[in-house]
Amino acid sequence: MRQTVFSYLRWINPKPTANSEEQMFFDSHASLFTAKTAVYNDPGSLFGLIRADIVLHGESNRQAIHKFVSMMPGDVLALDCVSKACKDKLPYMDYHGHQIFIPQYPIGLNAIYADHPEELLKDPYKVCLRDANRFVINPFETYGNHLYSSSFTRLARLDVTDGDSDAFYHIGFQTLFIIDKKGSLIEEIPLFDEKDHYPYQDGLFEKLHLLLNDYYGNDRDGFLDHLLTLGFVSKPLHERLVHIAKSNDDLRKKRLSK
Repeated sequence: MRQTVFSYLRWINPKPTANSEEQMFFDSHASLFTAKTAVYNDPGSLFGLIRADIVLHGESNRQAIHKFVSMMPGDVLALDCVSKACKDKLPYMDYHGHQIFIPQYPIGLNAIYADHPEELLKDPYKVCLRDANRFVINPFETYGNHLYSSSFTRLARLDVTDGDSDAFYHIGFQTLFIIDKKGSLIEEIPLFDEKDHYPYQDGLFEKLHLLLNDYYGNDRDGFLDHLLTLGFVSKPLHERLVHIAKSNDDLRKKRLSK
């Protein structure tokens, strides 16, 4: 398979997950996957690990709220102060005015968990207390890439978009993620290779915006130039990336000339 600039970057500059917050959370909570959420148990890549942890945060929240609900009578749970305590310090996502604590549940059911936990003791919602697989949805199809800029992850959404996708940066993994509106990965761009001796710089996010303007503007040469001049890759790696880009151009021209 012909290498691209991005595929080579991912191959030559892999980012380890060992000892990361994401990997440790996954390792300690992976047993929470249910029959219907096990499809997201795919931590073999950075993006897969991040997605898995989003679902696991939801499962962890669900269990924490269920434990709280099981200890209280309904009239007490209905008190505003108790309802707030039920969710205290749990990660969540703001989604069009709704607090989403369990992304694998639809908005309406999340509203019950967020605002009326006492309803979990009654029909039709009490089934949730004994059946973790009831009402499960695809969180990424429903909530899209909003999930990645919530407290379920350590990703930072960057203010650069083409309308169909958004860019996120993970400081720990030193990686850019281009994610479409439906929550699927378009591109993963690891930065700061091991030969780069100055990976931490002032104005990081301003420089990331410049790089992303090249990406969304389909300016490959500008993108490659900024990788080096803004300090995102070492000179040896930059030279290799330029060579790959030129080789692909030459191959394309050769095919067109036939």
